[in-house]
Formats: sequence, structure tokens, C-alpha cells
Amino acid sequence: AGAPWLSRRLRPEHRIGLVLGGIDDGWRAARHPSWRLVGALGYLGFDIAVLGCLLRAVGCDIDVPSLMLAYLLGYLATAIPVPGGFGVLEGGLLATLVAYGASAPEAGAAVLVYHAIAFWIPSLGGLGAYAVLHAGRPAQATSGETPPPPESATASRPSRCATRSPGAGAGHGRAPARRARHAERGSRLRS
Repeated sequence: AGAPWLSRRLRPEHRIGLVLGGIDDGWRAARHPSWRLVGALGYLGFDIAVLGCLLRAVGCDIDVPSLMLAYLLGYLATAIPVPGGFGVLEGGLLATLVAYGASAPEAGAAVLVYHAIAFWIPSLGGLGAYAVLHAGRPAQATSGETPPPPESATASRPSRCATRSPGAGAGHGRAPARRARHAERGSRLRS
């Protein structure tokens, strides 16, 4: 959302410098690979492999370079601004797989199962984790009011006001003495 605003604010030579800096960072990462790069490439490779296995499972035979290009072009379709992004990935993958020789019904079945595996199954795991984390919390009042504490919590804890001296209201108590000590230390350090 901020990229168009940023590109209007930068002069063309600064934009070119940013692009060249990004290319330089990419070459540096390729020359000195780290575990992050290996993890990113492994994730991408295994994701494409899942789609390939599902295509073979439904009877569609597509070669690996065509599968990789169809996968990348299908994900490129997600750059199209669609509210919620519903159906863009599936449509892009389906269109590119059909363009590379897969039959539409087989490719459609494989893409839907692939999307269920890649997106919905992890989402169900997250929903289960959310339910477990929030199982012990009490329900909040819907009217916006804070519910009163239980009687046992207030009865077992002594009031902090009862332990203060009679003149220890707002602005009284330990704060003036603390300020005096700090002022005294500061004057000793200055002299």
C-alpha cells in the first residue's frame, strides 16, 4: 500500500539505486548461501512437488519444467487485486496447467486438493491451537463492562489503602522524600 506513495516521493535515480541495491543483495545471497535460502528453496520445491504428486494421482502427466513454470505463473496471478483474493490462485494455476497440456477436470481436481492441503489443513491446526489457548480464559462481557472480580479474590487480598499512613493521599507519601534524596545526590555529584 505504501509502495506507490514511496515511488512518487523518490527521485528516479534513487529508485534505480534501490533496485540495484536489491539486485546486489540477491547476488550476495546466491554467492554466500545461508540456511534461510536453503529453507526458502526447499519450501518452494516441496510445494511444487505436492502439486506434481496430486496431478499424477488424478492421472495427469506433466513434465517437471512445465509444472514449475505453471506453478510460478499461477502464483503470479495472485498479484491481480481481487477483494479477498478468492479464486485467483486456483484460477491462475488451473489456467496455466491447462495451457501446458493438462486436461481441465483433472487439473481442477488436483488444484483444489492441493489448495486444501497447502492452506486449509494448516488453518485447521491453527484453529485448534487457538481453541486450546483460549479454553481456560473466562468469556468477556459483551456490553463492554468489565465483570467484577470474584468474591474470593477480593476477600483474600488486603487493601493497599489500609496499610498507608493517614496523610498519604495523592501527592503525599514517599514521592517527596524520594525526590529530595535524588536532588541531594545530584548536588553531591556536581560539587
